[in-house]
Order: sequence, then structure tokens, then C-alpha cells
Amino acid sequence: MNLSKSILSTLALLLITALSGTAFAQLKANPVYGQRNLTNAKNSVEIIAGPLGNYGGGGLVVTDGAEIGLGLNLGAAYGVNNDLSIGAMAAPLTITPDFSYNNPTLFGKYRFLHGSFEAAGALGLVIPVQSGSDFGMAISVPMRNRGTLRLDVIPTLNLAFADSVATSVAVPIHAFYNIQQDLFVGLVTGLNFVNDFNTISVPLGIGAGYTLQAPEGPMLDLTATFTVPGFVSQPDPIGSSFVVDSGWAIGLGGSYHLYL
Repeated sequence: MNLSKSILSTLALLLITALSGTAFAQLKANPVYGQRNLTNAKNSVEIIAGPLGNYGGGGLVVTDGAEIGLGLNLGAAYGVNNDLSIGAMAAPLTITPDFSYNNPTLFGKYRFLHGSFEAAGALGLVIPVQSGSDFGMAISVPMRNRGTLRLDVIPTLNLAFADSVATSVAVPIHAFYNIQQDLFVGLVTGLNFVNDFNTISVPLGIGAGYTLQAPEGPMLDLTATFTVPGFVSQPDPIGSSFVVDSGWAIGLGGSYHLYL
């Protein structure tokens, strides 16, 4: 009986070690930011607490609108296998000027194209917990060209279900260059079509990050961004006038990768 228990315990330990080794090997093989896959390695967890994670912005957000605002976004993603990740932005908070718990988002991403150029399908579900808010959905096709210069393009259709369905389209574009293996800088921009496609805007910003990785342990990306969300906008698509918005946003934080 004791021999059977010992054998089972040994097999369980070997299985856990193998799973952990697989997840670690996937990330250890590509610690460089520009070489990362669109999805997490199998059996790994990404704590989303920074502005340049694989699943949208997290961490502290400082905004300059009518007045200075402070927010905090926290979430996590789990690699079901090397091509499928699921997760949630579970704690989207507005801290100032008025505290509120905003609508959380559940998401999944499946990578269907591999190589130096990758593509995936992603679905996000916005759960209406705020009074007066509506159920929402985001359907996107993230694409990434991996390399020393990494280019991300994420065409996204956003749907808000109220009395009628409100639609908007966003195409975030990020280009980041690894100056060194652990240091990267880049450009944050894209296109946004909102207000029933009557308003077009172009955000513009810069970002940077530094990767810390233990020889046989977790990995942390410390990241920061400075963006002007409406750097250029055209409120009237029929007219020719463009408006420059001076409002800005700062993102600070990090993404923490754990190998289970």
C-alpha cells in the first residue's frame, strides 16, 4: 500500500514538474518582449497590472480631462494551452475624482496562425455591474509581427447592447523595438471610429518597458506609457477640419508571469 502511494506521489510530482517546465520553457525561450507569442504559454499565468500587457492596459492610469483622474485596472490571463488563453479584467476602478467599480470584462484569445507573423481571434464580454450600464462585446483579430521590431495591429469591433446596438471600431497599432534584450521602447497609435462612425480620432503616444527575469523563476515587465488619446480627431466626417486634443493619459505598472 505504501509502495503504491509512493509511486502515485512520484508520478504526480513528475507531472507537476513537467507542466511547470513546459510553461517555463515557453517563456524562457522568448523572454524578449518583441519575440513573445500572442497567447500565454501552457499552464502559465499573466497578472495584468501594466499598460503594455497581452490583453489591453492595466495598472495605474492618470488622465487629464476636465480634471485630473486616477484609475486602477487589474486582471489575469491563463494559458489553457500554447494557443488558447482565457482571463478577466476583474478590477477596473476609478479612484478619483469619484470612486467607482467599473464593468469587468471576461475574455478569451485563440492563436490560429504561428510563426514570425501571428494572428488570433479574441472575444471580450463586458459584464454590466454599474447602474445604467449595458452588456458589451468586443470582437478582435490581434496580429503580431515578431522580431527585434515588434508590430501589433488589433482590429476590434465593439458592440454595446441597449435599446439599439451601438457599434464602434478601434484599430490599436503598437510598434516596439528592443534596444537590448531586457529594454524596449516604442510608439502607441491607431484609429478609432466612434459616435456611429461620425467621429474619427487618432491617438498618439510613446511607451517603454524593462524585463526582469530570474534564472529559474517568474518574469516581470515594468512598463509605462504617455498618450494623447485624441491627438487628432475629425468630429465631422463631411467637413475637412481636424481638431487637436491636448488631454493626456499616463499608464504605469507591470505584467507578472508565473509558471505553474
